[in-house]
Amino acid sequence: MAWFKKKELIFLTLILILAAIFRFFTLGQADVIDDESTYSFRALGYLDYFTEAQSTPINWFKEPPSWTKLSFHDHPPLNFLLNYLVLDITGPKPWATRAVSAVAGVISVLLIYLIGKIIANQNFGLLAALFFAVNNFAIWISRIGLQESLLISLILASFYFFILALEKQNYLTLAFGFLALSFLTKYTAIFILPVYLLILFWQKRGWLKSRQLYLSVLLFLIIISPVIFYNLFLFQSRGHFDLQLSYIFGLTDKVTGWQELPGKSDLSIWQRFINLPQALTLYLSPLFLLVLFSGLVYSLYSIFLPLNLRGSEKGLFNLKLIWLGLLFLVLLVGLVGPQIRFLAMFVPFFILLLAYFWQEILTRHKIFSFFLIIFVAFEIFYSVNTFFVLKPVGRSPLVFSGDLGRSRGNFGFNQLDQYLKNELVGKVPAVRFQLANDYLEKRVKKYLAQKGGQDANILLVFNHNIKDGPDIWYLWRRQFYEGWPVVTADKFLNDLQSNGQNYYLDAGFKNFYFIQPTNLTLLRPADKQTQAGTILGQALIKSGIQPIEIKNLAGQTSFLVFKF
Repeated sequence: MAWFKKKELIFLTLILILAAIFRFFTLGQADVIDDESTYSFRALGYLDYFTEAQSTPINWFKEPPSWTKLSFHDHPPLNFLLNYLVLDITGPKPWATRAVSAVAGVISVLLIYLIGKIIANQNFGLLAALFFAVNNFAIWISRIGLQESLLISLILASFYFFILALEKQNYLTLAFGFLALSFLTKYTAIFILPVYLLILFWQKRGWLKSRQLYLSVLLFLIIISPVIFYNLFLFQSRGHFDLQLSYIFGLTDKVTGWQELPGKSDLSIWQRFINLPQALTLYLSPLFLLVLFSGLVYSLYSIFLPLNLRGSEKGLFNLKLIWLGLLFLVLLVGLVGPQIRFLAMFVPFFILLLAYFWQEILTRHKIFSFFLIIFVAFEIFYSVNTFFVLKPVGRSPLVFSGDLGRSRGNFGFNQLDQYLKNELVGKVPAVRFQLANDYLEKRVKKYLAQKGGQDANILLVFNHNIKDGPDIWYLWRRQFYEGWPVVTADKFLNDLQSNGQNYYLDAGFKNFYFIQPTNLTLLRPADKQTQAGTILGQALIKSGIQPIEIKNLAGQTSFLVFKF
């Protein structure tokens, strides 16, 4: 028995090491783009501000009240807070924006093992952990600075302790505690609550007379109290709740910039359900989907005929519990839409049902061990080909996920960031633009007073055709956090035309950097692009200024930097 437990520990350790390699190796290589850039921008200073287009408490109050620190205008605060703690130590490094997600991803592998072990046995747990460790979708969500990786780990922790509470009620407090932390990360954690309520009224009515249940609910309310108080104060002062709750209650028309919300699906609820299976085919390997379909069918067969889980009524009940979680998650996606970040939340439930299927067929037919090895090997190949190869072999989505790979790609932004960092190191702006917002201006002045350095009369100009998102992290971040003056090429040319060619020279600027993207990087949609950057770039070339080439990891020129 001791040897068996030792062997189990060795296998689990190897799986966790494999999971860590997939989640941490070259973690900072991909550019900070899309939602990751805006979340990271705000987490960097625990600052609820990123664009004038979508107003926040920074815009609403001359001096934001202290309660505005309790949460953010569009999401609960926990993920922002944890990322802030990391970034405050490391500085604005790409890998640091994803460190919380990567750690949470490894913890999720451990939790999947623990859940599998109490559902059936240690072999079930090890299978589930191995599948989750190498699954490309699970790896993707752990390598990007979104809330979902942390959310998944907290939901799994809550789910684990809830299953334990079915046997020993004392664990109910931990189940509700982690559930509250899930809510403090993102409201989409709500899908798991109906599962608990169904079990409460279906199987555990005795809990209603238990002090433990009410203590657990009280703990839940205490943990989520920052969000409760934030919304109460916000409604009292502004007449609406945070963005997500205002969207639910139809209050977004009361707030500037909250009418057109990115990430909200325009599809009908029926279309969202219809698109769900198709969307999953873009992010999961064909072999995984094939085996998953078999696993889903077999698990339903086991429930309704019934074939129990290795003769265990408890195991069969836990199998139903997994299906309940999956079904309520489907309902949630029907409400919010099949966006990629929400679909990643399906993976833990898929993995558990997949592990159940594999264990059942391996118990009956040992010959399937060979096919299990092939399955795991292909999943590893699929993940490596998606995330760790500059030019993946084969076709997407057959042997890699092009959609996931592109979102973790390198388009030269990190190399541009390193170039600017080298140019600005040890310097502080001698001339700068005063920020229109007094609160933001005070923050920058405080930063500069503490930093110190050589005065530099530098102006950063960039072609605004660069895609929205990366421009916030790589360029505007330097203005709102470090005080460096940043303008778009459109504003630069307009100012010269309106105020004369020496306008910026007269303002005290002596060194100019114009950042021009090439077609090999990420650009805004064609209908939102302007010609200002092209005009400025051509004028600089005609004047004899040769640009510096900024190359991506593939050695391709992603940016041209004109220094004049």
